[in-house]
Amino acid sequence: MKKILKGILMVICIPIVYVVLALICTYIPVSENTETETKNHTLYLRTNGVHIDFIVPIDEITPTLLQDLDYSADDQYFAFGWGDKKFYLETPEWKDLTLGNALTGIFLITPSLMHVSRLQGMGNNWVCIKLTSTQNEKLQAYIAATFKLNGDNRKVILPDEGYHNYDAFYEANGSFTGFKTCNSWANTGLRESGMKACLWTPFDFGILMIYQ
Repeated sequence: MKKILKGILMVICIPIVYVVLALICTYIPVSENTETETKNHTLYLRTNGVHIDFIVPIDEITPTLLQDLDYSADDQYFAFGWGDKKFYLETPEWKDLTLGNALTGIFLITPSLMHVSRLQGMGNNWVCIKLTSTQNEKLQAYIAATFKLNGDNRKVILPDEGYHNYDAFYEANGSFTGFKTCNSWANTGLRESGMKACLWTPFDFGILMIYQ
């Protein structure tokens, strides 16, 4: 009985410790690197309430990141997100979320995908960030490096796996874990580009709090 109770206590404590640690790290800010360059580039953040995407104007995307991405003359932006492969493919809407997919994403190490959407107009809830040329190049290099490439150095698209006719999924580098989530991927990109970020966060609100 003592062993059973001890096991139950551990199961209860692990998520509590995780949430407490996540909240502490979320509220520890990482300062922006001091830059003398002019901030003449634009980046947007958007969230669906849980998940952060980077949104980049097409006319500001570097050739490396733009390579292999199809778009039309009417498209103005690309949205980039990274996340758990199974979750992405099996949960197009929150009503499709199952307990199994949620627990798998939190507790297991799973393959990942890049989700890329083409957008023709600006959303009302986007958060605008101004970047220097150096920050812009570093962030886009970070996003580009997340795409898994085939033997011909081309991005690997998953045919017919998008939610709509304006988005697509691509194979990605890195595994999804409770400590490397979609939002921690975005936060790491900001931090490694010399921009303001959280020390670490699995949440979207920490990143938005810094820039709103």
